[in-house]
Amino acid sequence: MGELANRHLKKAVLELGGSDPYIILDAGNVAEAAETAWAWRLENTGQACNSNKRMIVHEDIYEPFVQELVARVSALKPGT
Repeated sequence: MGELANRHLKKAVLELGGSDPYIILDAGNVAEAAETAWAWRLENTGQACNSNKRMIVHEDIYEPFVQELVARVSALKPGT
């Protein structure tokens, strides 16, 4: 039985990561929270299982948080 099953094995790679959210309910330093979110999102080119896939941000700091992320994206230079 084992030998029969072995003949029909298929190689597979399974991604076991989830859709890890980065949740910010409050931040004493919005720029630092944005830097942390950015760094974790880009860790291993975003291919790490613990890279945040979603960012959930409290409405009180949403606009400054988004502005910080946009500033980081805008500063990127292709190929660097």
